[in-house]
Order: sequence, then structure tokens, then C-alpha cells
Amino acid sequence: MEKLLHGTITEQQYKSFVEPNEREAVDITERLVALEKARATLDEITEQVRAEAIDLAGTWERASLDDKLDLQRSLFGRYLYFEPERGQGFLNQRNTLLMKMWSDFTSTIPTDTDWIEKLQAIKLDPEDEDCKVGVSDGV
Repeated sequence: MEKLLHGTITEQQYKSFVEPNEREAVDITERLVALEKARATLDEITEQVRAEAIDLAGTWERASLDDKLDLQRSLFGRYLYFEPERGQGFLNQRNTLLMKMWSDFTSTIPTDTDWIEKLQAIKLDPEDEDCKVGVSDGV
């Protein structure tokens, strides 16, 4: 701007330099507005997913058939097999994702080892006949 005022560059040179920068600034501003809208939408979707995850049964009841299929596929894959004739219902080897989830769940359940700790805590009295362990040598 200073060079334009001093006559070092022409007005045309100044415009050819400034106009692309102004267009780029407008473009950046528009993209920022679009990103802000997308972020707001993503926040809304995230909040909706949290609410629906908490009330999965209610979501299922209110859902259309297509939405139920989408929910089923997102949780269990393309198919969910039910085999009552084999006595397995949904927990069968054909439902690989469900079986993987079940396996992961059951592997995190702590095993009951209290009996080992209680056994180790018992102080045996050597004078108590019931606590003597061993084989009589007949002597």
C-alpha cells in the first residue's frame, strides 16, 4: 500500500497482488464456517449416540426395521444366527463377533480364588489329630 502511495507500483500491480489474497481470505473464512457447522453436527451426533447407547432397548423399540438391521449389523456383523434346535440360541460359533465379545467378557470375570487364600491362612495345630497328614508306617 505504501509503495502504491509513493508511486513505486501501479494500482493494477497492487490489485493483482491483493485480490488473490482477499479471495483466499474469503475462502478460508467460508471453510472455517463449514468446519464449525460440521463440528456442531458431530457434537450433536456424539451426544445422540451416548443417549442411545444408554437406552439401547428404547432405541430398539423406537427404531424402524432398517434402523434395527443397521444396529444389529453394527453390533454383530452382517448376520446374526439363531440355532434353537441345537440348544445354542444366539451363542453359537456362527456368530463370530458375538462369540468374540462373549469370550472377551468372560475372560475379564475374576476367577474365585478365595478358597486358596483361606486354605493358606489356616494355621494347623500339630497336636490336633485331625490335622495330621501322612501315612502310618505301622510303628
